[in-house]
Amino acid sequence: MNDGNYDASIFYLSSELGQLWPCRVYFDCKNGITTPMTCPNGTIFEEQSGKCKTGKGSFSVECQIYCDATKTDMQECSYPDMFSEETMSCENFTKVECGSRREVFDYCQTRIVPGRCSRCSNPCIDQYPSCDGLEDGFQAWPSKPTEYWIICYKKRLLEKGTCKEDNIWKSRKMPYNGTCTSVLAIPGESLPSCAGRPNGNYDTSQFFPTGPWLCKAYYSCKDGVTTAHVCPNGTVFDGKSGECKMGSYAFSAMCQLFCSSLEWSEGYDFSEGMKECEYPQLFSTESGTCENFTDVTCGTRHEEKEGCNYLKQKYIFRRGLCQDTYPSCKNKSDGINENPIRRPAPYFIICLQDRLIGGGVCEFDSFWGVRTFPFNNTCVQAYAIPKAEYSLGRLPSCNGTTGSYRYDDSPCDVYYRCDSGTATAVKCPENYNLNTVSGNCELNYPCN
Repeated sequence: MNDGNYDASIFYLSSELGQLWPCRVYFDCKNGITTPMTCPNGTIFEEQSGKCKTGKGSFSVECQIYCDATKTDMQECSYPDMFSEETMSCENFTKVECGSRREVFDYCQTRIVPGRCSRCSNPCIDQYPSCDGLEDGFQAWPSKPTEYWIICYKKRLLEKGTCKEDNIWKSRKMPYNGTCTSVLAIPGESLPSCAGRPNGNYDTSQFFPTGPWLCKAYYSCKDGVTTAHVCPNGTVFDGKSGECKMGSYAFSAMCQLFCSSLEWSEGYDFSEGMKECEYPQLFSTESGTCENFTDVTCGTRHEEKEGCNYLKQKYIFRRGLCQDTYPSCKNKSDGINENPIRRPAPYFIICLQDRLIGGGVCEFDSFWGVRTFPFNNTCVQAYAIPKAEYSLGRLPSCNGTTGSYRYDDSPCDVYYRCDSGTATAVKCPENYNLNTVSGNCELNYPCN
């Protein structure tokens, strides 16, 4: 080795002197004799001049390492910056000429590695992957789940992160073609097949009968190839025309759903651009608005009759109890019916064409002096409801008899008449009571 002054990296690996080489230590070589030397306080050794100096200076081994006379220890630029000998400061690595100094490409090869994970099997590489051998640009994070991504440039890691859920497609995203893309739009993932379909544009329900149902996205089929599309801002997909348009349009899956680019004060906003009429309304293609279901022709759209199957109710009552608020009218006659959830009781529901359109409570009948209950599509006082047909009814069976009879535990002015085996409830006029012998109502007849 020629006579001269040399920094410590010439003689020792960093592991032999700790994590980093000292900035004030150097070695004087003269006539084959090596003498360790130390720069005065407030100075560092600069190998280029072979002298101690104030200020900052590069270090001969690695391009991101530098010395600062105001600091006790060796310093390191933040990854992926490098130390510039021109500006004597840390600069973007693309602006620095390292010369003979080694360039560190991987974050995990830097000398000061923050954020180590003591619980990870490979603490640094699990958090800061290497870009060695990878192309420049946005791409999947090797060895991580599919939603993780990294950005590489010239073998360096510039950025890392995870793809968020897609607000348009309502699905998870993963790196594809230089960006985070919905799995519903990626070949080999969940992109549906156009096999057997004519060329054209289709809403998502044509491929996914149970969802996701979307208004801002659609698929095009051309010669068997499927392509995913997103409508421009301010528009929604109209399945009838196969175009993205402004306005409100029917959705093919269900008759109460529609796609709209407009602000709506009525109905329920299910997802971006998709809205739902309030139960039991349906969306009319003629008026372009929600209408009474009796005024709407659904055509091929599914006509939902159960309130609990509307998407709004499915969300609100996602933990159950929907039937308490929206009892089913399936297979029930039009008009007043007993509430199937709150029976036996005076509560009723009103049905029309298998839909719930109302409900309430049967009132107390002051004339008969007894509660009324839902029976035969109306509210009927208990004395007129056959016991055999309703548990709260009080009208006995005649069993083929004829005559007038008192009810058990009833007022004396109330009785039932049997004619040819048919029972009918009867109420005497005011101040009259039933004479059980004659079978007639008599004025002021004693009540026993």
